[in-house]
Amino acid sequence: MEASEKVVVSYLDLSLSPTGKVLKMVRDTLLVKMEQDASGDAKVSWTKDNRKLDETPRFDNVTYADAGFYVCEVSVAGIKRSQSFQLVVEGTPVIKKMTEHHSEDGRHKVLTCEAEGVPRPSVQWSVNGTNEENSYINGKATHKITVVPTGNLTITCIATNKLGNHFMALNVSSLIKDEKIPGKGAQDDSSDQALLIVFIVVGLIIAAAFVGLFYWLYIMKSRRGTWKTGEKEAGTSEESKKLEECNAKV
Repeated sequence: MEASEKVVVSYLDLSLSPTGKVLKMVRDTLLVKMEQDASGDAKVSWTKDNRKLDETPRFDNVTYADAGFYVCEVSVAGIKRSQSFQLVVEGTPVIKKMTEHHSEDGRHKVLTCEAEGVPRPSVQWSVNGTNEENSYINGKATHKITVVPTGNLTITCIATNKLGNHFMALNVSSLIKDEKIPGKGAQDDSSDQALLIVFIVVGLIIAAAFVGLFYWLYIMKSRRGTWKTGEKEAGTSEESKKLEECNAKV
């Protein structure tokens, strides 16, 4: 009688949803569902752009950073199965911020416009400037230009792609007022002080002249009163002498 042999059959089936290319708008929701049927305990692993993930991906609020190539791999007893999907996230451009700062030499101003959007948004400015730096990472575009504003300006950045556009304005101050001529402020202050001193001296001279005039008029008036009193006293003495002579003759 022949001995019976035990035959072990291993099997593995894998089902993944979604698969292929998946297009979502930013802030959408994506449900990932994986089902596997195996002859034993199966090992499940996930990768994104060839980087291992700790758990099954979930997308309750899709962001630009979620875009990538996802692979689900299941293995059991020497059998491997894998399925994948490519997540593409798109959205209208949104300018997050605009900033300005002086260049290292202090002769220019560097303007920065940061915008998010997929496909990559093109960035335009309301002024002409020299391109300083451009980058685009995970749906975020950074655009820098250098300008030399000769007056206070309101500069606009416009980000555009096939889904729409967005703009933001920034008030940029002039570089001219920041450049001061050495010594000019001190010269102006000295001139103002000298002019003030001249006004004070002239005022004192005029005041002294008025005081002198009033004093002279007072002296003249006093002298006239003394002369009149002297004349009256002299007349009275002569009349007294004549009266005495008349009395003696009698």
